[in-house]
Amino acid sequence: MTGAVAGAVTLCPTGGGLTRVIATRVVESVRRAHAAQHWPLLADLLADMGVMADGDRVALGLLCEALAEWIEAGQTIAQHGATYACTTEAVAVMHRAHPLIAQRADAVRRVQSLLSEFGLTPSARAKVAGLPDLPGGDPAAEYFS
Repeated sequence: MTGAVAGAVTLCPTGGGLTRVIATRVVESVRRAHAAQHWPLLADLLADMGVMADGDRVALGLLCEALAEWIEAGQTIAQHGATYACTTEAVAVMHRAHPLIAQRADAVRRVQSLLSEFGLTPSARAKVAGLPDLPGGDPAAEYFS
């Protein structure tokens, strides 16, 4: 996405040469550093697809958070293992699933759901319509004419 930054928004050209106003400021609900790292890539991708509007910042923030949670849980599981050993009352060793296994599974369900909402899965892509074109002419064509 290219364009001139004006405050908290960027004017970015989309297909057809029309300009859309897309919020570039990471929504306040994005708290994890990993989540904030996903924001620019996803915002650019969604703007290029024509499905990102200023009102979608919260949903995009939730997607970034869920994606970061999924990645962080996977890294912790990879580092510490998928199971842990505990001792029973009978002094036997029992292996249990790491609690992050369930957290990672929940995060991936949320990621899949939000990716689908934005049309970022193969099956959902055909179902998501881009935003309607804004009124007015092509700013680039008007400038260069």
